[in-house]
Parts: sequence; C-alpha cells; structure tokens
Amino acid sequence: NPEPMETAELKQLASTLVTLVANSMGSHSVCLLLRSFHGDNFETYSYFGSRPIQKLSSAASKLLSSALSSNGGLLTVNGDDLKRVPSFDILDEGAIEPSLQNNFELIVPLKSRDSVIGMLMLSPKVSDDYYTTEDRMLLTEVSKRIGSTFANAYEYERMQKKQKDLIDRILAAMPHSVLVVN
Repeated sequence: NPEPMETAELKQLASTLVTLVANSMGSHSVCLLLRSFHGDNFETYSYFGSRPIQKLSSAASKLLSSALSSNGGLLTVNGDDLKRVPSFDILDEGAIEPSLQNNFELIVPLKSRDSVIGMLMLSPKVSDDYYTTEDRMLLTEVSKRIGSTFANAYEYERMQKKQKDLIDRILAAMPHSVLVVN
C-alpha cells in the first residue's frame, strides 16, 4: 500500500485549504487528493464534509490525472468535460463510479511544473447554485498558486523519508558499532 505523506505542516496546509475552499465556495464537501510517494496513485489527504467518500480506483485516479494534464484546467464531472477525454472510453463504469457516487461536480488540478500533484474535488454547492465563471477562475488561480507550495512540501517530506531510510539501513548494517549523527 502506498504510504501517505505525514508532515504536520503539510497536513495543516491541506486541512486549511480544503476548509477555506469549502466555506468560500459554499460546497457541501471538498476532497484533496495528493500523489502518493510510491507510484502514480492519488490518496485522499484531506476532506471537508459530512458524508464519507468512496475511494477512487487506481485506474480512475491515473486517468483523471492524465485528463487534468491534457485539459489544462478544471473538469466538470457531470458535464461534457469527461466525455471529451478519449482515455475515459476505456474505463469501465465501475472505475469512475466512486467519484460520481461522491457527487463531485468539479475537479481542480494542483500542478507543479506541468505535473499534476494533486486534485481538489468539489461537490455541488449547498445553495444548489452552479459554480459561476468567477468561482472557476478563482479556483484555477488558487490551484496555480498553491500547487508549487504542495510540491515543495511533498518533496521535503520525500527527502526526509529517504534520509530516515538511509540512516536505518546504516544502523542495521552496523549492529555493534556506535554511530553519532548530528
């Protein structure tokens, strides 16, 4: 199983982002998925809402990432955006079904250097209004600005994990020696 990121600062950043987006957009729920350390899967990292969410399949998360990269912006789940993505034709209905069961309306990419590192998934608004053009523009701008912040925090956590793994391997290889690490 992929290990989720565990940095306290990253968790706080994710929680703050999800809460701010949900409250400012008036969404029933908002889910933040971030790329796992191992592979191209996306893991639910932070969630704001009252209902539990269904996990996206590996195939669906990879195709969503691809669609967000090629589309260049946010996707409307219940609109024509997903129908225009050729790669979704190969998905069986069961693979994308969880995102529809979650009742998400918009998927906003978090990008860093043209790579999708995460996704914000927004449910319909509490008011039952549609997301306006201004809402979409704001979400796009926020995602552009926050993407590199998440990428930096992600890279820091990944390097911390590698350093810890290296120290553990060194210690395991030298069971009778004394090692001082500053």
